[in-house]
Amino acid sequence: MAKPKHDYDNEYFYKRIEGLAMNGYTDEEIANELNLSADVFGAMKNGNYQGWNDEENKRRGSEVYRVLAHGRTKIVALLRGAYIKGAFGGKKTKSKVVKFVQDKCECMGQDKKCPYCGGTGWITLTDKAVVQESEILTIKMQD
Repeated sequence: MAKPKHDYDNEYFYKRIEGLAMNGYTDEEIANELNLSADVFGAMKNGNYQGWNDEENKRRGSEVYRVLAHGRTKIVALLRGAYIKGAFGGKKTKSKVVKFVQDKCECMGQDKKCPYCGGTGWITLTDKAVVQESEILTIKMQD
């Protein structure tokens, strides 16, 4: 009989499967990462691998199935959250408004050629700017 590719009773084997499932890998991709064929991995997961006896199939198969399910719960929750957010059309919009303070010019608007106000009577004080920032979440409701 050929030497097994992995120690199927080692916790590391199952942690690796769980980690791959957590990263969104399919069964076929996990099998590939473990250097197993998809059919062999499927048989292991379903508890009917020919290389194992009945007790090993029951114990190891249920463990493979359990770690796959556990690993996929996290990725499914992340995807569901992203899907729901996208479905509602939630989008954050940031805006920034800069307001400058104005003061009356000494010429009071009398000098149309005033170098400070240009004849308007008002001077913009750029050093006393007020910045107003806002963040708005818009949700587009579906019909």
